[in-house]
Amino acid sequence: AEIRNHPVEGHRLICDSPSISAAALDVCLHHHERLDGKGYPFGLAGDQLSLYARMGAICDVYDAITSHRPYKDPWSPNEALAQMQLWEGHFDTQLLESFILSIGIPPIGALVRLRSNRLALVTGLRDAGDPTLPDVRAFYDVEAATLLPFEDVHTDEPGKDIIRLEKGEYWFGAEWPQMRARLQSGEQIA
Repeated sequence: AEIRNHPVEGHRLICDSPSISAAALDVCLHHHERLDGKGYPFGLAGDQLSLYARMGAICDVYDAITSHRPYKDPWSPNEALAQMQLWEGHFDTQLLESFILSIGIPPIGALVRLRSNRLALVTGLRDAGDPTLPDVRAFYDVEAATLLPFEDVHTDEPGKDIIRLEKGEYWFGAEWPQMRARLQSGEQIA
């Protein structure tokens, strides 16, 4: 229970400082709130949370799970982002996508668009030292609106770089989770 009180205590400690902006105070107080209302200290939800608080929550969690703690090893940036995308109701999904794009690390399992105008599934890391250049499995031609036999691609090759994240549900509807699983297992879908 004491840990759940730290946002209120932190806010109390800094609220009288003239150099702390209202936005920073808001983030301090609400960075553990969740979009679905299951956060703390107040259980605020949705539009009750400011843009700053929703952004702060993403940054706070990312920092927490990618940092070494006495009680746990850090997750890789790629693993952290992949898990964060799975936590329904925790984050503003549009802000999370913007965060992922801003740091340039698409998680494994993400759907991306390549400069070649093909959709691809992020399948792994070619170079563990550079998570911004993942391996992908290209399988869909956007211009022709056609499934293709998949091709494993290295995104460090000219013209095959990632230009943005895409929503699988937008492109493939309710079939996307099954398509993603089949692609991840190496099964052709075209």
